[in-house]
Amino acid sequence: MLQNGLIGWYPFSGNANDETGNGNDGIISNIYSGVTLTNDRFGNPNSAYDFNQGIIDCQNPIIPQTSSFSISLWVNPSGNLSIQGNQHFLSQNRNDGSSTVGDGFYMGITGCTSSHGLRMGDDWQTHQGSNCGIAENSLSANVWQHIVLVKDVENNETRLYLDNVL
Repeated sequence: MLQNGLIGWYPFSGNANDETGNGNDGIISNIYSGVTLTNDRFGNPNSAYDFNQGIIDCQNPIIPQTSSFSISLWVNPSGNLSIQGNQHFLSQNRNDGSSTVGDGFYMGITGCTSSHGLRMGDDWQTHQGSNCGIAENSLSANVWQHIVLVKDVENNETRLYLDNVL
């Protein structure tokens, strides 16, 4: 496991705690129907979360907006990805109404009537930040997939990988 510079690590071993020791623990927020523990991609019980309109909230913004970073997620989206609208796997200060421009971030599925795509973007407050996506309909429902986002501030590049493909 990466040790240097790791801000958060969430193995979901029965809870949403940050195992780095940095104290960025997640808090389960059952906004509508809930967030429940389920099996992970290896079949281990209580080692992943199933989201049904709920979220896991990290109280402190942990995604840096002025320095380079990477994020790695395993996701298993369900249902009809095209008609379900936007589903965020990860977001920070999304439409929070703050006056701090540039501190918002999201990663997830953008769905419309007949297609969907894996998307990410930043700067929710002005909607002028970076935004990139992977080819339309590339994300599959009911299949575990690995997503990696790399944001290179120095070279002004954002790369989004799905199952190791850019």
